[in-house]
Amino acid sequence: MRNSTDLYNPVFLRKLYVKTRIKDNIKDRCNQAGGRCGNFLFSWFLIVLCCISGTAKSQEVYTGITNQRAAAYKPDTAYINYLIRYGNSIMNGQPDSAVILYRAALQLSRQLGYREGAGKALNNIAYYYDHKQTDSAIRYLEQSITLHTHFAKEDFLRKQYVFLAELYERNGDLQKISKMYTGARPLYHGKKPEEQNQLRKLKNSMGRMYFQTAQYDSASYYYENVLSDLRFINETNYATIKLATSALAAIQSRIGSYEKAIERFVLAEKLSWQFKDTAAVIAQLSNIGVVYYDNGQYEKAKQYLYRALKLAQVIQHKPLFQLTSMIAAVLSSQDSVMQAYPYALKGYTLAKTMGNFDHIIEASYNIGMIYLKMGRYRKAEQHLLEGLQLAEKKGKQDNIINAYLGLSEVYTQ
Repeated sequence: MRNSTDLYNPVFLRKLYVKTRIKDNIKDRCNQAGGRCGNFLFSWFLIVLCCISGTAKSQEVYTGITNQRAAAYKPDTAYINYLIRYGNSIMNGQPDSAVILYRAALQLSRQLGYREGAGKALNNIAYYYDHKQTDSAIRYLEQSITLHTHFAKEDFLRKQYVFLAELYERNGDLQKISKMYTGARPLYHGKKPEEQNQLRKLKNSMGRMYFQTAQYDSASYYYENVLSDLRFINETNYATIKLATSALAAIQSRIGSYEKAIERFVLAEKLSWQFKDTAAVIAQLSNIGVVYYDNGQYEKAKQYLYRALKLAQVIQHKPLFQLTSMIAAVLSSQDSVMQAYPYALKGYTLAKTMGNFDHIIEASYNIGMIYLKMGRYRKAEQHLLEGLQLAEKKGKQDNIINAYLGLSEVYTQ
């Protein structure tokens, strides 16, 4: 039985590769001799081989041939491709072992000047680091794209650029997105649906880059461009279209165009219902509620937030904390303190359960201010101090200021 530590042993890999080559060579000869009967002859050969392998002599001969060829074997491009294929075959079950094979293939490819092998290995290593070490994934994928530019098909490169854009966004490398888009744009010149959707994803990345830097006109340009040439919506492009629609709504909300923002969010909600995306429905209902809250329309805000909360409770959705906190804020703004209290308390309990420091800071302030309005000053002080200590530890200046303002109201009572 093969030991997992064998994957670290280059001698074992050479022997395994040579065994594969011997068997392939025998199969080829059988095919040449037997035509259509080749597979039949090869199967019988393996049965005979298994039957006689019990004898010491036959096993000794077979092992001797394997060891001799493995010792004399010098790595070539076929061996490099074998390492990569072998790594792919165990990637799902043994990713740490697979990446060792990819690294070995990369090293040998560089020694032999084998660009295609190096490109494949770099690409696979990048996918290994996806969601593990984003910086490493970016580094290997950038090298992979540079190599693949010389020989890879455009379709492959287009997919790689989309993946690279996702990594840049995740890592906050906003300026790199613009540079990457400039280099990738000439590859998107066809009318195939898959190619067009890949281009939309890159445009969404450009839109997010400008949105996060408050360049709303430029962000709107890219998001509108995503939607402008749309002929139909299906499972393939739905997520991309939903993102652009929601982003345009968020921009309208940021610049104070609340009615247009709500129209866009309602459209995104309908899309989410159409494709049975309950999590997205919750997000859009919450967004609409927040827009109404920002516009001082508290009754409508409650209506949408309650609907979102009801759905979120059914599927135990992650934004439960945000929803309960938002409902508490709306009710508190209406001076419905006793109605706001259970929602603020629920938000605080969820934050503590999740162990999320940012949520605990926010929830401590929210429940503290509710206790202040209820006249329960000692409880208010307790929670505001809890939030203040965490905020100071994390360097959250806005939260520190809010906590001190809340405490000053407590101490003046």
